[in-house]
Amino acid sequence: MHHGPREGRKGDNRPGAELIDDCEAFLKGHLVERIEDRADMVPAWAWTNLLAHGTVGELRAECAPPGLRRAVKNRRWRQARSHLAAQVLECATACGPLDEIQRFVLIPLELQLASRAEVSVWCPGRWIVAVETALTQRRQAGRCG
Repeated sequence: MHHGPREGRKGDNRPGAELIDDCEAFLKGHLVERIEDRADMVPAWAWTNLLAHGTVGELRAECAPPGLRRAVKNRRWRQARSHLAAQVLECATACGPLDEIQRFVLIPLELQLASRAEVSVWCPGRWIVAVETALTQRRQAGRCG
């Protein structure tokens, strides 16, 4: 798991420290890992966070065989995110660059999903369909090279 300068520090009692760490994790694509440390359930929309904010290297690492990655927790969700990380990288190769795919497709999708209460309880398969649909629309819109 990737940690920013403040993440993972125990005993930081500054007012708002946890909120600051949550915001930093969100902007860097590590929200799921923050939520997993504190909650039993991660909302379905949050799994989009790494796809929308992660680097090429982080998305490639997400595609690595499960034995090379952390966590057995949320295995089905991790498999789904791994599958979608590969799809995002493929789309970036065809229609890239990655930061444009993120800015015009994945960040808006992340915010749209987060604003819909029913999305929180989606299964991984439903989430995969939503992300793949957004990526397909990007390709079909003729925004590929």
